[in-house]
Amino acid sequence: MSFVKRIVAGALFVLLTLFSCASVIVWARSYVSAEAVSASRRFERYTVLGADGRVLVAHGEIRFANDEVEQIWRSGLDTGAILVPDQNRWSFALIHDVSAVPFVDRSFMGFGAQKSEFEMARRRIRGVTWARTIIQMPWWFITAVTGAWPALRMWKLAHLRQLREERGLCRKCGFDLAGVYYSCPKCGQRLPLPGFQVERLGEPVEATSTPSTPAAVRPDPVRSRGSTELAKVSDRRESRAITNP
Repeated sequence: MSFVKRIVAGALFVLLTLFSCASVIVWARSYVSAEAVSASRRFERYTVLGADGRVLVAHGEIRFANDEVEQIWRSGLDTGAILVPDQNRWSFALIHDVSAVPFVDRSFMGFGAQKSEFEMARRRIRGVTWARTIIQMPWWFITAVTGAWPALRMWKLAHLRQLREERGLCRKCGFDLAGVYYSCPKCGQRLPLPGFQVERLGEPVEATSTPSTPAAVRPDPVRSRGSTELAKVSDRRESRAITNP
Protein backbone atom coordinates (compact mmCIF):
# COMPACT_ATOMS: atom_id res chain seq x y z
CA MET A 1 0.00 0.00 0.00
CA SER A 2 2.83 2.37 0.77
CA PHE A 3 4.32 1.70 -2.68
CA VAL A 4 1.01 2.62 -4.34
CA LYS A 5 0.80 5.79 -2.22
CA ARG A 6 4.31 6.79 -3.27
CA ILE A 7 3.46 6.24 -6.94
CA VAL A 8 0.26 8.29 -6.65
CA ALA A 9 2.01 11.05 -4.70
CA GLY A 10 4.84 11.17 -7.25
CA ALA A 11 2.44 11.35 -10.20
CA LEU A 12 0.41 14.08 -8.48
CA PHE A 13 3.62 15.98 -7.72
CA VAL A 14 4.69 15.89 -11.37
CA LEU A 15 1.25 16.91 -12.65
CA LEU A 16 0.91 19.83 -10.24
CA THR A 17 4.44 21.01 -11.03
CA LEU A 18 3.77 20.94 -14.76
CA PHE A 19 0.41 22.66 -14.31
CA SER A 20 1.97 25.36 -12.14
CA CYS A 21 4.69 26.04 -14.73
CA ALA A 22 2.09 26.09 -17.51
CA SER A 23 -0.09 28.51 -15.54
CA VAL A 24 2.82 30.95 -15.31
CA ILE A 25 3.23 30.84 -19.11
CA VAL A 26 -0.51 31.26 -19.76
CA TRP A 27 -0.63 34.02 -17.14
CA ALA A 28 1.97 36.03 -19.06
CA ARG A 29 0.30 35.21 -22.37
CA SER A 30 -3.09 36.46 -21.14
CA TYR A 31 -1.79 40.06 -21.22
CA VAL A 32 -1.02 39.68 -24.94
CA SER A 33 -4.11 37.90 -26.25
CA ALA A 34 -7.37 36.55 -24.82
CA GLU A 35 -7.85 32.82 -25.38
CA ALA A 36 -10.67 30.52 -24.40
CA VAL A 37 -11.69 26.87 -24.37
CA SER A 38 -15.40 26.13 -24.72
CA ALA A 39 -17.56 23.03 -24.50
CA SER A 40 -21.16 23.18 -25.75
CA ARG A 41 -24.10 20.84 -26.06
CA ARG A 42 -27.61 21.65 -27.24
CA PHE A 43 -28.49 25.02 -25.68
CA GLU A 44 -25.78 25.35 -23.02
CA ARG A 45 -22.10 26.20 -23.11
CA TYR A 46 -19.16 26.16 -20.66
CA THR A 47 -16.22 28.49 -21.27
CA VAL A 48 -12.84 28.95 -19.57
CA LEU A 49 -11.27 32.23 -20.66
CA GLY A 50 -7.97 33.89 -19.77
CA ALA A 51 -7.46 37.60 -20.31
CA ASP A 52 -5.61 40.47 -18.59
CA GLY A 53 -4.15 38.26 -15.86
CA ARG A 54 -7.47 36.77 -14.81
CA VAL A 55 -9.42 33.57 -15.43
CA LEU A 56 -13.14 33.52 -16.11
CA VAL A 57 -15.24 30.38 -15.87
CA ALA A 58 -18.58 31.04 -17.53
CA HIS A 59 -21.69 28.94 -17.99
CA GLY A 60 -24.47 30.03 -20.29
CA GLU A 61 -27.70 28.43 -21.42
CA ILE A 62 -30.83 29.30 -23.31
CA ARG A 63 -33.94 29.21 -21.17
CA PHE A 64 -37.48 28.95 -22.47
CA ALA A 65 -40.58 30.13 -20.70
CA ASN A 66 -42.55 27.02 -21.75
CA ASP A 67 -42.49 24.12 -24.17
CA GLU A 68 -44.37 26.04 -26.83
CA VAL A 69 -41.71 28.74 -26.96
CA GLU A 70 -39.04 26.05 -27.23
CA GLN A 71 -40.87 24.46 -30.17
CA ILE A 72 -41.06 27.84 -31.92
CA TRP A 73 -37.33 28.36 -31.35
CA ARG A 74 -36.44 24.89 -32.59
CA SER A 75 -38.68 25.17 -35.63
CA GLY A 76 -36.92 28.35 -36.60
CA LEU A 77 -33.57 26.58 -36.34
CA ASP A 78 -34.46 23.27 -37.99
CA THR A 79 -37.06 24.29 -40.65
CA GLY A 80 -38.07 20.69 -41.15
CA ALA A 81 -34.50 19.41 -41.29
CA ILE A 82 -31.95 18.68 -38.65
CA LEU A 83 -29.39 21.46 -38.62
CA VAL A 84 -26.94 19.83 -36.22
CA PRO A 85 -26.58 16.02 -36.58
CA ASP A 86 -25.86 15.16 -32.93
CA GLN A 87 -26.95 17.88 -30.56
CA ASN A 88 -26.64 15.63 -27.53
CA ARG A 89 -22.89 15.25 -28.04
CA TRP A 90 -20.38 17.65 -26.57
CA SER A 91 -18.44 19.80 -28.99
CA PHE A 92 -15.16 21.48 -27.97
CA ALA A 93 -13.49 24.54 -29.45
CA LEU A 94 -10.29 26.52 -28.85
CA ILE A 95 -10.80 30.23 -29.48
CA HIS A 96 -7.94 32.72 -30.05
CA ASP A 97 -8.08 36.51 -29.75
CA VAL A 98 -11.47 36.70 -28.05
CA SER A 99 -12.86 40.18 -28.66
CA ALA A 100 -15.87 40.24 -26.32
CA VAL A 101 -14.38 39.52 -22.91
CA PRO A 102 -16.99 39.82 -20.14
CA PHE A 103 -16.15 41.76 -17.00
CA VAL A 104 -17.43 41.26 -13.48
CA ASP A 105 -18.93 44.44 -12.08
CA ARG A 106 -17.77 43.94 -8.50
CA SER A 107 -14.51 42.18 -7.71
CA PHE A 108 -12.01 42.14 -4.85
CA MET A 109 -8.32 41.38 -5.54
CA GLY A 110 -9.37 39.80 -8.81
CA PHE A 111 -12.05 37.56 -7.28
CA GLY A 112 -15.66 38.03 -8.26
CA ALA A 113 -18.88 36.44 -9.47
CA GLN A 114 -21.78 37.62 -11.52
CA LYS A 115 -25.10 36.16 -12.57
CA SER A 116 -27.25 37.73 -15.26
CA GLU A 117 -30.13 36.92 -17.58
CA PHE A 118 -31.21 38.87 -20.65
CA GLU A 119 -33.22 38.40 -23.83
CA MET A 120 -31.67 36.96 -26.93
CA ALA A 121 -30.63 39.64 -29.39
CA ARG A 122 -30.50 37.51 -32.55
CA ARG A 123 -34.14 36.40 -32.65
CA ARG A 124 -36.84 38.47 -31.03
CA ILE A 125 -38.97 35.72 -29.49
CA ARG A 126 -40.66 36.40 -26.22
CA GLY A 127 -39.93 33.92 -23.48
CA VAL A 128 -36.39 33.09 -24.71
CA THR A 129 -33.55 34.36 -22.51
CA TRP A 130 -29.84 33.77 -22.16
CA ALA A 131 -28.73 33.05 -18.58
CA ARG A 132 -25.05 33.45 -17.78
CA THR A 133 -23.00 32.83 -14.64
CA ILE A 134 -19.39 34.05 -14.40
CA ILE A 135 -16.79 33.21 -11.77
CA GLN A 136 -13.59 35.25 -11.91
CA MET A 137 -10.24 34.63 -10.21
CA PRO A 138 -6.69 35.95 -10.78
CA TRP A 139 -4.01 33.83 -12.42
CA TRP A 140 -1.61 34.27 -9.49
CA PHE A 141 -4.09 32.44 -7.26
CA ILE A 142 -4.11 29.39 -9.56
CA THR A 143 -0.31 29.43 -9.77
CA ALA A 144 0.00 29.64 -5.97
CA VAL A 145 -2.53 26.86 -5.35
CA THR A 146 -0.98 24.45 -7.84
CA GLY A 147 2.62 25.24 -6.87
CA ALA A 148 2.26 25.35 -3.06
CA TRP A 149 2.23 21.59 -2.44
CA PRO A 150 5.14 20.76 -4.84
CA ALA A 151 7.28 23.54 -3.32
CA LEU A 152 6.50 22.38 0.23
CA ARG A 153 7.25 18.77 -0.70
CA MET A 154 10.62 19.69 -2.22
CA TRP A 155 11.55 21.72 0.88
CA LYS A 156 10.58 18.85 3.21
CA LEU A 157 12.59 16.32 1.18
CA ALA A 158 15.67 18.56 1.17
CA HIS A 159 15.37 19.15 4.95
CA LEU A 160 14.85 15.44 5.62
CA ARG A 161 17.92 14.47 3.58
CA GLN A 162 20.06 17.02 5.39
CA LEU A 163 18.82 15.79 8.78
CA ARG A 164 19.53 12.15 7.88
CA GLU A 165 23.01 13.03 6.69
CA GLU A 166 23.77 14.82 9.96
CA ARG A 167 22.64 11.77 11.95
CA GLY A 168 24.69 9.33 9.89
CA LEU A 169 21.70 7.81 8.10
CA CYS A 170 21.12 7.11 4.45
CA ARG A 171 19.76 10.21 2.74
CA LYS A 172 17.30 8.19 0.64
CA CYS A 173 15.86 5.44 2.86
CA GLY A 174 17.07 6.35 6.38
CA PHE A 175 19.14 3.20 6.96
CA ASP A 176 21.66 3.51 9.82
CA LEU A 177 25.11 3.45 8.22
CA ALA A 178 26.86 3.50 11.63
CA GLY A 179 29.78 5.46 10.16
CA VAL A 180 31.01 2.33 8.35
CA TYR A 181 29.33 2.23 4.95
CA TYR A 182 29.96 4.71 2.17
CA SER A 183 27.16 3.12 0.15
CA CYS A 184 23.81 2.14 1.62
CA PRO A 185 23.43 -1.68 1.62
CA LYS A 186 19.64 -1.31 1.46
CA CYS A 187 18.99 1.09 -1.43
CA GLY A 188 22.47 1.61 -2.91
CA GLN A 189 22.56 5.39 -2.32
CA ARG A 190 26.19 6.59 -2.15
CA LEU A 191 27.34 9.09 0.43
CA PRO A 192 29.16 12.25 -0.63
CA LEU A 193 32.94 11.82 -0.81
CA PRO A 194 34.90 12.94 2.26
CA GLY A 195 36.65 16.30 2.07
CA PHE A 196 40.35 16.77 1.29
CA GLN A 197 42.94 19.53 1.02
CA VAL A 198 44.31 20.82 -2.22
CA GLU A 199 47.33 23.00 -2.90
CA ARG A 200 47.13 25.89 -5.33
CA LEU A 201 50.19 27.96 -6.26
CA GLY A 202 52.13 26.52 -3.36
CA GLU A 203 49.57 27.56 -0.72
CA PRO A 204 47.39 24.89 0.89
CA VAL A 205 43.67 25.65 0.62
CA GLU A 206 41.43 23.69 2.94
CA ALA A 207 38.29 22.22 1.45
CA THR A 208 35.29 20.79 3.25
CA SER A 209 36.60 17.96 5.41
CA THR A 210 35.50 16.09 8.49
CA PRO A 211 37.06 17.39 11.72
CA SER A 212 37.93 13.90 12.97
CA THR A 213 40.20 12.92 10.08
CA PRO A 214 42.56 15.68 8.83
CA ALA A 215 43.27 15.56 5.14
CA ALA A 216 46.77 15.17 3.74
CA VAL A 217 48.38 17.97 1.79
CA ARG A 218 49.27 17.03 -1.74
CA PRO A 219 52.96 17.83 -2.52
CA ASP A 220 53.86 20.28 -5.21
CA PRO A 221 54.96 18.28 -8.32
CA VAL A 222 57.46 21.00 -9.35
CA ARG A 223 59.12 21.08 -5.94
CA SER A 224 59.16 17.30 -5.71
CA ARG A 225 60.80 17.03 -9.14
CA GLY A 226 63.45 19.61 -8.23
CA SER A 227 64.31 17.90 -4.95
CA THR A 228 64.59 14.57 -6.75
CA GLU A 229 67.01 16.01 -9.31
CA LEU A 230 69.15 17.56 -6.54
CA ALA A 231 69.23 14.25 -4.73
CA LYS A 232 70.44 12.49 -7.91
CA VAL A 233 73.19 15.05 -8.48
CA SER A 234 74.44 14.74 -4.89
CA ASP A 235 74.43 10.94 -5.17
CA ARG A 236 76.55 11.12 -8.34
CA ARG A 237 79.10 13.43 -6.68
CA GLU A 238 79.37 11.14 -3.69
CA SER A 239 79.83 8.11 -5.93
CA ARG A 240 82.60 9.88 -7.92
CA ALA A 241 84.33 10.92 -4.73
CA ILE A 242 84.32 7.33 -3.51
CA THR A 243 85.58 5.84 -6.83
CA ASN A 244 88.19 8.59 -7.35
CA PRO A 245 89.80 9.36 -3.97
